[in-house]
Amino acid sequence: MSDLTYLIRYLAEENRTDANIPVERFVRFDDNLINNDFFYLADGNSIFSGIDSYNIITITLRNNQSLWYRETTSDFIFYIKQTINDGGVIVHKYHELNTNSTYDFDFTILEDTDNLFEIPVSNNTFKYNTYLNILYLIFEELDEVVFDGNKDNFYYKRVYFKEITNGVHELNYKDSLGLYNDFWDNATRKVRETNLNIKQRRLTITFDENKEGYVFKFPIISKINTTTKKITLDYNFDNDEPIIKNRIFNTNFAFRLDFNSYQAFLSFCNQVYFSNDITFDLNIFPKVERQFFEDYHYIITQLIKDAKRSSRSLADLLDILWYLPRTYIQTKIGIGFLWDLLIQIIEEDDINNLGLNKEDLVTYILSNLSERLQPDDFLEIFLLKLVNSKETPFKRLFEELNTDDFKSFVNLFWSVWSKSSYASFDPKVNPAISENEEEASPLVLPYTTDKTFGFYDTNASIDFTTKETELSVALKVDSGKTKKVKIAKNRYSKKTIYNYYNYKYHIFHPVAISNDKNPKFIYNKSEGRKFTVLPAFVLLANEESAFWENLKTGGEYLLDAVTTLSGIGNLAKFRHLSKLVKLGHKLVLAQKVKKAVTGFAAITEISSGTINILLKLSGLNDTKFGQSLSEVLFYLELLSLGGELANGLKNAAKKVLKSDDLGKHIDNLVKKGEIDELDKINFHDELKRIVGDYVEEISVLRIVPDLKNAAEVKLFKELRELFIKKYTSIIKTQFRQTSKLLLAWKNLDVMNALSKSEIDDLLRLRTQFDNVKSDKNMATMIAIVEVNGKKIKIPYTSLSGLDLAKGNAKYIETSKFAENLGLSKKEANDLFRVVDSKTNRHSVRINDTEHKMLLNVSEDIDKLKAIYGVDNVRVLGMEMKTLYLPCHSCKRQIIIYSDMLNIPKNKIKVQATQIGKNEYAENAYMFNKFLSK
Repeated sequence: MSDLTYLIRYLAEENRTDANIPVERFVRFDDNLINNDFFYLADGNSIFSGIDSYNIITITLRNNQSLWYRETTSDFIFYIKQTINDGGVIVHKYHELNTNSTYDFDFTILEDTDNLFEIPVSNNTFKYNTYLNILYLIFEELDEVVFDGNKDNFYYKRVYFKEITNGVHELNYKDSLGLYNDFWDNATRKVRETNLNIKQRRLTITFDENKEGYVFKFPIISKINTTTKKITLDYNFDNDEPIIKNRIFNTNFAFRLDFNSYQAFLSFCNQVYFSNDITFDLNIFPKVERQFFEDYHYIITQLIKDAKRSSRSLADLLDILWYLPRTYIQTKIGIGFLWDLLIQIIEEDDINNLGLNKEDLVTYILSNLSERLQPDDFLEIFLLKLVNSKETPFKRLFEELNTDDFKSFVNLFWSVWSKSSYASFDPKVNPAISENEEEASPLVLPYTTDKTFGFYDTNASIDFTTKETELSVALKVDSGKTKKVKIAKNRYSKKTIYNYYNYKYHIFHPVAISNDKNPKFIYNKSEGRKFTVLPAFVLLANEESAFWENLKTGGEYLLDAVTTLSGIGNLAKFRHLSKLVKLGHKLVLAQKVKKAVTGFAAITEISSGTINILLKLSGLNDTKFGQSLSEVLFYLELLSLGGELANGLKNAAKKVLKSDDLGKHIDNLVKKGEIDELDKINFHDELKRIVGDYVEEISVLRIVPDLKNAAEVKLFKELRELFIKKYTSIIKTQFRQTSKLLLAWKNLDVMNALSKSEIDDLLRLRTQFDNVKSDKNMATMIAIVEVNGKKIKIPYTSLSGLDLAKGNAKYIETSKFAENLGLSKKEANDLFRVVDSKTNRHSVRINDTEHKMLLNVSEDIDKLKAIYGVDNVRVLGMEMKTLYLPCHSCKRQIIIYSDMLNIPKNKIKVQATQIGKNEYAENAYMFNKFLSK
């Protein structure tokens, strides 16, 4: 047992709970409540155990309803908002609560919805005074907690904790990545994540070495730094000294804990105080306990506020939620907040436990919502269609959750379903059952599941229909009859006759299956009974789980059976592989047996992008090329679960690479915008790795991918704003003096001479983009970039001045450029103004070749960061070729951009036309004179 574990267990033992007495409390809606962000215990709010029932109505909102208010000069106007799906269109209607309010609501569309604000409602229920227009929010259903017979302190001697030293310790807990602070878990982290993990888990312990006496079981939070997220707990002596909530001035503590992060603080509180379901009734606690809970609540409030303003708001909010105890969520976090988080997870990203444990967090949110909502409301809210999607939250979760979280999802929805009207067999009660007997599907279904030689077998084929709330169920049922079949001369055999049935069920339609015919039903809950009654979606869940169990059991032995009976080409949909793609960015194949495609003890990584391309092309399975694709997909589907089928995959991938059709079909996907150039490069490289023909080389990315969604656009804008802000600060202040600029350029030491062939190449480009008599400078540049560990080259070309040629670096419109920098056009021009020392002529060099290319590359890098992640993109080098030596303005830009893009000094190379020892052509006159020699 570690030192910290001893301390935590000691404190937790002192905080066990005993009795429970239900208490109901209310809070009046007023300005104090609004000003304190609806946290009911803020100063000035009146909390009381009962209110006069005269003129009071209790209103319970349905799942598609919410409570809103508008403030007038003298009072509040309250509305119930109802959201409905009218023929595929989301419509918001409102009912105004007033002195004539009853339980009969009249919803209409409001023309003016400005200045309407939502009120978080606990348990979807509130009270309203129809005479005085006063709103009361139910504060919570509280359990009164008694600690060890009213004992609220423990005796402290330093010797009790002699094994624990003063100084820095590391707290071990399961973080939001699902990892502990041990060797094996840290081995899966990136270096940056490991360093951050260690830093976050640190806390410093300071003991009073001399004093002894009774100490409050609840500490004082004597420091809260909302910027650094550092928090201090002081375990104070229970004596006559005043309680001082200031880390600097408080000396009355037995021991002090300084936490390096809110994650460590919240985890400590969970292990010590909330593992026993302590509730948040601040009125029943003595002063010290109450102060602790109020400060704890304040910390959570501030963390949530900061997270909402963060550039990675969803990830930060989910990280906070990970550490919040159930009792806090049930009483302090609104249902709307939880629902919004869930929908953001569903709509913005794949749900998996790679990185942030989103799959586990979804399960946690679902569990909390199921306890807060009525059963029918809980089920029906998951049948509403997602914004910008035909899918429902239920279907999306069903298809994306995996492993134990999928089973938890099934069992949770089944449990809620069993308490709802959907579990009834009465069509008048159950909206999923048709009252027309001819249209109704049977309630008792001849579905069978068994397990032979370790393999599951069912008699059904089940899947979602085009209706998101409906399942198609196809059954093959033994009729009990046989027919005589001739198998050889004078030899006959009996063959079973099967009946085939096709039904359609609402996903929550009740179905009864015989337990005798389903001895190995994976989700069986009815041992000892003849039938299991379940919602129809559980049958599909059983089919899904049976498939994965068979693959885990069968490995390569299953391949022969499936290919012999079905033929590889019949597996064109690969519906289970599609689900595997969603498990994360990379599938690690043959991980368990340490044997894979590239040889013994190797691990081959196949990205989800490569598998998605294979899936997009798998519709071509009628062709020979399509057949090869199907083989690759099938082997991947089995290999991903540990089967040793490396040779089969290798041969199949070789056929795909050798096909003359591959390039044509891949280019067609690029043209249609279904994949980008980087996907194309990675696809070829990964197939070559499978075959064993891969040679490390830097591929050329000619077109930087476009931003695909609102999240990428938002991040790109934020990155550009940060870049421009820093760039403007630098360009206005640094290297303005020629002497300092030239010294910095000399120290950079990047100049090299162009070869004759390289000069000829640039001249050909200049003629192509301008004309044979052009005197403009022509330049090219290669940016060497690493994206997700893959090195690529991004080429740029540029003609100085006005250049609108397609494919060249974009022309910079001076007014817009100045506006982006927050400068006037004159100020921007002055920053790029160059004086010719011989002619004393002034010129503005904003559109010089070097600056245009550098500005373009900075935008492309931010675009790649927005798409692939800020930490997954870095610039490794830059190679520039230019007919003329960069002018002072361009030298300055090269220095600034190379620094801002973090390009290593020894990886920058600039080539120009050398006309003498350490002398380069600076303009057209010098260049033409050199050529004429």
